[in-house]
Amino acid sequence: MRAKYSLITFLLFFILLFAAIAPLADAVEKGRGISEARGEKIQKEDYDIQIRRPLISVPEIKERGDPIKIWVRNPRATLNTTWEVSLWKKYSENYTERFGMRIIDVRKAYDKGDHDWYIEVIVPEEVRNELYNLNVSDGEESDDSLQSVDVVEEIDDKFTFVQATDTHLGYVEDNEPAALNRIRQFIEEMNLIQPDFIVHTGDASDKEPDLYADQDPDQADQDEKFYELLQELEVPIYIVPGNHDYSYTSLTGNPGSETSIKSYQRWINPHLNYTFTYGKDYNFVMQNSGRPAFPFEVWWDPTNHDGLMSMENVTWMEEKLKESRNKTMQIVAIHAPAYPDTIYHDDVRDAFRENVSKYDVDLVLAGHTHSPSIYNGSGGGVPDDPTEGDRPLHVTTADVSKSRKTYRVIEINGSEIEEMTYEGNGHTQPLGRLNLDYRPKNNGNNSKVTATLQNNLTEGFNDVFLDFNVPPPFEGYGYTVKNATVIDTIDCGTEQIYRVKTSISNETTKNITMELNPTLELEPGWQLISIPLKPEVSSVDSVLNHPTYGIKDNYDKVMYLDSSESGWKTYVPGRVDRYNSFEHLDHKKGFWIHITRSCELTLKGTIPSRTNITLDSGWNMVGYPSEEKRIANDTLPSEVSKLGIFNDSEEYDIRYIYDLSNLTMKPREGYMIYNSANSSVRWRIEY
Repeated sequence: MRAKYSLITFLLFFILLFAAIAPLADAVEKGRGISEARGEKIQKEDYDIQIRRPLISVPEIKERGDPIKIWVRNPRATLNTTWEVSLWKKYSENYTERFGMRIIDVRKAYDKGDHDWYIEVIVPEEVRNELYNLNVSDGEESDDSLQSVDVVEEIDDKFTFVQATDTHLGYVEDNEPAALNRIRQFIEEMNLIQPDFIVHTGDASDKEPDLYADQDPDQADQDEKFYELLQELEVPIYIVPGNHDYSYTSLTGNPGSETSIKSYQRWINPHLNYTFTYGKDYNFVMQNSGRPAFPFEVWWDPTNHDGLMSMENVTWMEEKLKESRNKTMQIVAIHAPAYPDTIYHDDVRDAFRENVSKYDVDLVLAGHTHSPSIYNGSGGGVPDDPTEGDRPLHVTTADVSKSRKTYRVIEINGSEIEEMTYEGNGHTQPLGRLNLDYRPKNNGNNSKVTATLQNNLTEGFNDVFLDFNVPPPFEGYGYTVKNATVIDTIDCGTEQIYRVKTSISNETTKNITMELNPTLELEPGWQLISIPLKPEVSSVDSVLNHPTYGIKDNYDKVMYLDSSESGWKTYVPGRVDRYNSFEHLDHKKGFWIHITRSCELTLKGTIPSRTNITLDSGWNMVGYPSEEKRIANDTLPSEVSKLGIFNDSEEYDIRYIYDLSNLTMKPREGYMIYNSANSSVRWRIEY
């Protein structure tokens, strides 16, 4: 009797446990009641408007004019709801750009749920090449999906993406936040080399409270911290879960605590299985290889890290591969690899391998093992150049944060895998060998900033991108960059952001300098001008014909009156040097120049702190190098009785001034000054 009673009790407990866990597993899989896009920590029963896709970890990459389908959950919405959708980017505390998006279709998403809607919009033509935030409003409330829409100039069949894996935020080494530091380094490198996108194959956070609780007691907040780090990344990223994202049924060990996978879904990605298409022809199947939904495996071993793919997940993957088998390329991303040794059950492993071969998969990207490996579809090794191996190639990449500290760069050209090798750590690219440092601080307060870019890799980069945050230029000045090209300028009011592109060779260091310099805007015709600084090189050719800053081909003659030798000197570009009598130019001289086409002359040199100009008896052609405008009578020596100024309304482009109290002298203008004394006098310029 006792045995029978015990059996009934056990069965009753078994049924109750199943009833308790099954809804939890269902909620975990669907991510219900969680506002992922806003990252709200309070779980809601009656949730407000939520963007379900695109998200920071499931973005959209689009060209201008392309359509985007937005999946929104909203219990208040009806067919009469007035939706508003916009892209926005905050560049500084005081400056945000926002672009409204034209809505072309709104319909109920019946395949998702009663409160789900699809809103189709068009990417505006006027937006920058930028990774934008998305905002959706129903007229009452709105939701933001950060870093979720990447607008690019063109999507073609030649592109580069990076595979990263096993970032393990929370991992501590020698009492230091090792993973945090390495993830920040990874973000810096990605922002520099700007791949088209990143595929992250799991274990975003570490979640090992038994191992690290004494060093990092906030293990439960790792997913939230990872979400915050993602906001510093200026490259779109797609993420699938790993076993550590599933690791614990309770993050704190307390009953009712948020489970590990629900924390992952709340902060990082609610979609455990999903697909995305790059352009029209490249299909990516992002496959969940985490713990199966069957609850009793969780019950028997709640601390199991290995994470086992379920047959249901393999079946889902097969359906997606079948739908897209005619694409140019199919790529599957999972966490735990199918080769070499697998942690999957035999039937799941065999079905997975069979499907990726059957449906013409080119690459299977995985992590988990913390070591790199590449196998062909039958599990055999590949040549030294793994791009030559028989497909599908099973590619496992080493970790970002623990033992190897690497990532993998993959270049695609049409149907070919052009590059995914590196001489270093197992065909992956070592982290921490591409570094950037700004001096002084790049904080919007300094008008001259030098970025030192150091590449200690054995490969160079054709395109490296960086930003300079500097004060706005004041009148008559503009910024120039050395060793790079400006590709965009963002005027934030209190500061300006200059986006530049450069290249760097292998194993070298390069300095890129952004500097504020005087500028002269010149219109066609004769103009009487001067320069407000001491040029780096004083030859007329160096100042006017500099390949970056000069105005070569925009003028045809320069003339200067040399009072000490009582004669005119000239310079004609392209003329033999011995026939050019005007050779040197400085801040003390004024000169005539004949401009043939509107242009801007940028001046490089040293701004003087004090200037004395000798005025010979009679006419002198001089400049006025001070940045302070002054009444001529207040600054010129008393011996000066008249002067000539440029005026294109006069017959000879010059007008004579006799009342010096009526003229304001201005920088960058040239003057004809008449010294009525019989000897030279000194004119001291005040600054």
